[in-house]
Amino acid sequence: MRLIQNECKTKPLIGKYKIFILDEAHMLTVQAWNSMLKILEEPPEYVIFIFCTTDPQKIIATILSRVQRFNFSRISTEGIVKRLNYIVESENKTNPPELQIFTEPSAIEYIARLAKGGMRDSITTLDKCLDYSRNVTLNNVLKVTSGGVDEDTLITFKQNMINKD
Repeated sequence: MRLIQNECKTKPLIGKYKIFILDEAHMLTVQAWNSMLKILEEPPEYVIFIFCTTDPQKIIATILSRVQRFNFSRISTEGIVKRLNYIVESENKTNPPELQIFTEPSAIEYIARLAKGGMRDSITTLDKCLDYSRNVTLNNVLKVTSGGVDEDTLITFKQNMINKD
């Protein structure tokens, strides 16, 4: 925080603004936030702070009262599927044949559903799957994601339990 506060004292060398992006801002301590209060109350005209968090309730009230808040909605499963397919296609364009990635549509869709709207989570899961195998099949995804089972199997299991079968 001291470094950020010191950086705020000087104007930007290039451009109109100095922009500070603090990701996972909910992880900052109360002391860290309190040290930011003065600069947030009277920021220099050329300073912009962007605080990113998935847990806004963990940010102290004195900070929340001094910032403008934008809530972003989760990304649709279809949007995540498109992006994951784009990533795989891009990788395949740059990789030699022996490093090509094969994907099953059902595997990519399952990864997207697991992410529950979080693009970062879906990309992380895809990376884990690629560490396991260049063949991203539903079976391999299930093995990587803690040995889970696919939803169809769970639904069938649930129906069988209800029917006492």
